Amino acid sequence: FLQALEDEQFNIEGMVHCARLRPDGAPEADQMERALRLGAEATRAGLRGLASSSGPAIRNAVLLTAWAPGQSLPLPAPAAAAQGAMVTLAMAMGRELAGAGVRVNAISLGLLAGGAASAVSADQVESYNRLSALHRVGTAAEIASTVLWLLKENRILNGKVLASNGGI
Repeated sequence: FLQALEDEQFNIEGMVHCARLRPDGAPEADQMERALRLGAEATRAGLRGLASSSGPAIRNAVLLTAWAPGQSLPLPAPAAAAQGAMVTLAMAMGRELAGAGVRVNAISLGLLAGGAASAVSADQVESYNRLSALHRVGTAAEIASTVLWLLKENRILNGKVLASNGGI
């Protein structure tokens, strides 16, 4: 994904946020606090920083999440809370920062080849492929093209969650 951004060789006045929490054996309350700090507080601070920068009239932020409204996630509560924070922040901060020229959107990812998906069992991947309209997992390059469009071209979408999950 980052390589795709570098290959484009353009200046972005924007922000992309994607985080994955790894279980570390800490008590759930500590994990929840860290998840919300990373998933909500740090993202909110980054978005406000983008709004206060003196850049182009329109700046775009893209938040990547594994959750879409109405979907359940097979995740521990702290990780699910952090993913949900991306969705609600995109909606709330999109509205709050619109006057400053910042468009905030989220992309709800489906299962992607490689990365965190490598921890998913073969049975789960098979089930995903069967349920997906495309009958396959996505790729980082496919997500990168959506992110690049939002960063470079978007002028109207704001506070939205785009499902990029192969039609689940």
